[in-house]
Amino acid sequence: MSYSNKYTFAALPRTARGTPLVLGGDPKGKNFLYTNGNSVIIRDIENPAIADVYTEHSCQVNVAKYSPSGFYIASGGKPIGGPIKDIAWSADSQRMVVVGEGRESGQSKPINSVDFRPARPFRIVTASEDNTLAVFEGPPFKFKCTKQLLSCSGDKTCAIWDIATLERTTLFNMGSAVENQQVSCLWQGKHLLSVSLSGVINYLDIENPDQPRQVRMGHNKPITCLARAEHSVFTASHDGCITQWNVETVHLYTLDVRTLTASRTLTHLGAVTDVKFSPDSKYLAASDANRKVILYNTEDYE
Repeated sequence: MSYSNKYTFAALPRTARGTPLVLGGDPKGKNFLYTNGNSVIIRDIENPAIADVYTEHSCQVNVAKYSPSGFYIASGGKPIGGPIKDIAWSADSQRMVVVGEGRESGQSKPINSVDFRPARPFRIVTASEDNTLAVFEGPPFKFKCTKQLLSCSGDKTCAIWDIATLERTTLFNMGSAVENQQVSCLWQGKHLLSVSLSGVINYLDIENPDQPRQVRMGHNKPITCLARAEHSVFTASHDGCITQWNVETVHLYTLDVRTLTASRTLTHLGAVTDVKFSPDSKYLAASDANRKVILYNTEDYE
C-alpha cells in the first residue's frame, strides 16, 4: 500500500514580544511564507490549508524571501557572525542585501529590516533598533506601486499610509489584549496580512477595519500530543492550546485550557502520559508514569 500527503497542517509563525517578524510573498501573489523554529513554511494565500514546509536548516531560521523572478527563495538564520534579521533581493534576482547583527554596521544597534527604493534615485533603506533609518545608494527595486504603505505596531494596530501626503488613511484596530500586538505585516496583491503576538495570521479588511476578514489559527509552540476522532484530529501544545482540525473541511477550532471547565476529573497514581479514544468512542485509554494503562467506559468513565 502506498501513501501520499493529503494535507499539511502548518504551524503558525513563532512570535516573541518586542521582536519583529518577517512575512514574505511571491511575485505572482499566490503564496506567502514565514518561519518557525528551523522550518520555512510556504502557504497558499487563498487557501492556507495548502502548505509546504522546508526543514533543512540546522539552526533557527528568522527570515525567508522569494526572489523577484519567483525561481528562488533565500532564507537566513543564526550563523556564527550573528542572527540574520531580513533579506532583500535586487530586481534582477542577482543580488541580495542581508541585515541583522553582523560585525560591520553603520548603525549602533542590530538592523531589523531592509528594502530597496523602487524609483530613481535608487536607494537601500535599513531600519535599526537604535530608532534610526539609514539610506544607502542601491540597485533598482521590485515593487510596481509605492503610493501606499502598510505598517503594524506593538500598540495593537495596523495602518495604511498615503506616501504622497504622509497621512494615515486607514487604521485597523486588532484588539486590546497583549496577544493582539502586531509583529509583522504583508501587502500581497489584494490581500493585506498581519501576524499577532499570539501567532495568528489576520486577513485585514479595508471595508471593515475593526474586524479581520478571516483569522488563520493553529499552533506556534511545540505540539505535545495528538488524538484522532471520527472526522477530526485533536492536538495540544506547550502553551495550553487545544486545536481541533476538521479533516473534511480543514477548519480549525481552538480551545484555551485557561477558559475550559472540567466536567470530570479522573485520578491516576502517576503523571498521565497519553490518552486515546477507541475507534467507536465507547472507551478511553489512559497511560501514566506508574506503568499502568487504565481503560474507561465513556458513558460513566468507570
